[in-house]
Amino acid sequence: MTLDNNVLRRRTSLLGSLLGDAISRQSGEQTLDTIETLRKGFIQQRREPNEAHKQQLIDFIASLDNQTLKNVIRGFSIYFFPSQSKRRELLA
Repeated sequence: MTLDNNVLRRRTSLLGSLLGDAISRQSGEQTLDTIETLRKGFIQQRREPNEAHKQQLIDFIASLDNQTLKNVIRGFSIYFFPSQSKRRELLA
């Protein structure tokens, strides 16, 4: 089955929204805000590489307390756990 890119984007967005709700409920709004800051920051870094911006992201991560860091790692792990091909199967 071939998925239309728009369908895949909508389903990925839905998955992200559901995951965000779950993270917020389980770990709090601060953890979700931290994840979103990092996610958007690294997307920007990938699109427009900049050493100063990269260092800001590294410094931001270094400033996180252990519990927040643990929650952030869990959040990213949950999202990226399924392989890309498996995620496509799950979203179909």
